[in-house]
Amino acid sequence: MRRVSFFLCISAFSAGAASAVAQEAPEEPKCELHVWSAEKFDDIPLIVGQLHFGRGRSDVPQDFESIATPELQISAVIEADPVTALGLPPDTKVIPHLTSEDLNTTNKRKGRREDSSNPCYFELHIRDHKLIQDIVWGDRFLTGFDFRYYTDNEKWTYRHKGKGGNKLKLFPIEEGTDFEDVEQKIATGIADNFLEYAKNAKPRIKRKIS
Repeated sequence: MRRVSFFLCISAFSAGAASAVAQEAPEEPKCELHVWSAEKFDDIPLIVGQLHFGRGRSDVPQDFESIATPELQISAVIEADPVTALGLPPDTKVIPHLTSEDLNTTNKRKGRREDSSNPCYFELHIRDHKLIQDIVWGDRFLTGFDFRYYTDNEKWTYRHKGKGGNKLKLFPIEEGTDFEDVEQKIATGIADNFLEYAKNAKPRIKRKIS
């Protein structure tokens, strides 16, 4: 299993910003990729094929939400190298944001979430996380993503929504389980879900931004 050093990324950004103060101001990046974490968690029990017999946010294990913090979510995605994975220009600067937002608000927004005038501006929203209990195909962990590309228009020029998933069975967490190991598995799961999403999204994105 690929290991993800999920807190090192945010620390690296902070360290880089501190060292830059003592140096000349770097050249402004030609492109920006802003990344936000998910606020929505769902647990979907008893799915048989595509038939949903029950679902509800109240069923989400509290440990899942407390472990999958905004820092962990974003660090996992950054560790997966989103610039390369999505086929963005190599000099794109990745800018993490630790504030989550209601999914309905994100869906309704057409303009940029961040106050930036850069004509090459991308957004990557981690939409939601779902723990699926499936008695036929097995339990799965799904993460939804929403990529947006903006140029000079008020509305996004291109938008791609999708999801990635993998097998992840951690809950309920058994007594005596190594907490750091659980954190690591969740972070790795989010990173793997992103890479699965990016594999499908990359060809479409490259055609739109080329």
